[in-house]
Amino acid sequence: MLLLASKATGAAARRADDASELKAASVGGGGDADLEEDGEEAPKKLGLPLVVHTWPWTQAARAGYAVFERAEEEEARGGGGGAAASSTLPLDAAVAAAERAKLDRCDGTVGPGGNTDELGRASLDALVMDGETMRAAGVAAVRVREAAATARLVMEATEHSLLVGEGATEFAASVGGFARHQRLEDEVSDARAASWRRASCQPNFRREKEGLHLRPDPRRHCGPYHRRREEEEEDEGGEGREKRGARNAASSSSSPLSPHPSAPLPSRLSHDTIAVVAIDALGRSAAAASSNGAAHKVPGRAGDAAVPGGGGYATPFGGCGSTGDGDLHLRYWPCVRAMASLGTGKMGPQRAAEDAVRAIAEREPGYVGALVVACSRTGRVGAAAHGWRFSYTVARKGVEGGEPQVVEVEPLVVERGKKLS
Repeated sequence: MLLLASKATGAAARRADDASELKAASVGGGGDADLEEDGEEAPKKLGLPLVVHTWPWTQAARAGYAVFERAEEEEARGGGGGAAASSTLPLDAAVAAAERAKLDRCDGTVGPGGNTDELGRASLDALVMDGETMRAAGVAAVRVREAAATARLVMEATEHSLLVGEGATEFAASVGGFARHQRLEDEVSDARAASWRRASCQPNFRREKEGLHLRPDPRRHCGPYHRRREEEEEDEGGEGREKRGARNAASSSSSPLSPHPSAPLPSRLSHDTIAVVAIDALGRSAAAASSNGAAHKVPGRAGDAAVPGGGGYATPFGGCGSTGDGDLHLRYWPCVRAMASLGTGKMGPQRAAEDAVRAIAEREPGYVGALVVACSRTGRVGAAAHGWRFSYTVARKGVEGGEPQVVEVEPLVVERGKKLS
């Protein structure tokens, strides 16, 4: 496995020649050089097909790329099943990569035995999207291992775009034939949940709302939580309004994905989304994503990995995948923004990724997240991150025999206080 380290983005990097990229040299900002962005020369097309996804889980990229290899081998044997014959190949590859990451329980956070909610229960979110037809679907809080495959069934066997919870689990079992109510936890995830509870369930994703007083205090204690009247709190000798307000202000940044500015950069272990983009030899694209969601999430939470446009997006121009603070992604839709930028032809994938990440970071100083963007016209890939050190994996034709390559991406430095444009 070759490790590619990203360097600072600059005009020289954007003009790097294709030969250096094909030799796996580092080029600007964590992505392929965007020659088209300067308008000085037409971009040369890099190797297709390709599979690219968030995080350094090379076995997932290998599983996705193998779908393309098998199709080409079948076509070479005269079987007619090659890239030109099947419009589902990109989706097949994207789903294969996402499912393999869960099967391998990459980093111990995604898939069975991965992140759990406040109650110590694991559930999965997933989405799929076909870039040619723009059809898409997702599932949230589903209790089967085959979450991405279930999302694909929702897209292909229903008119709906999102199924959630028990209904999604029942659909997976009855239509997909997947085992329902599987135990998605193991000894390791149980131990992590127990350790978190011993730490008084801190940090968590709860926050105070004026006039809503929970018992016990979620900033100090574990649940279960229930609402109480303010008079009851005062009668029981609790804190007054002024003290309570000061406490709330002091604890307003205790989310696991919103560290204090002086704290070390978060690890990917605090969040686990695999988001995949696959592009076939004809430039057809698809996206898939799968996640257990943020560790110790509120039960019932649906993240961006369940929502097309949130954790992943695909269009005729290419595809995008995201990881990090899914709740912010569902507010700002960075993949939709990146693909809109790519579609205009005024930005390549690197600048489109950076633009979408900056748009969030300029308004949300605590934002932790990353995007990877692939262009179906040129085969180029770009990526950007904020708040943590990010890496992605890419396997493409013509580079190291299709073996996955890992690219490291340093976080962007962003000025605060700008308006979203």
